[in-house]
Amino acid sequence: MKKNCIIVHYIDYNKQNRNPNNLITLCNSCNAKVNFNRNYWKNFFGNYAESSLTEKVKIFNRQIK
Repeated sequence: MKKNCIIVHYIDYNKQNRNPNNLITLCNSCNAKVNFNRNYWKNFFGNYAESSLTEKVKIFNRQIK
């Protein structure tokens, strides 16, 4: 996999659920991070979907550091 690619992540980890509200784009590094502690990230992204774009960037940047 390329280092600087963007990946579509399934918020509920179900690749059959292609509803746009269940999809988010992540860089390869961030996608690797969200594959651990899945219950935490499901909850995080569920709340995240309701935020504005500016808030989403701020929230996610705090979480991945």
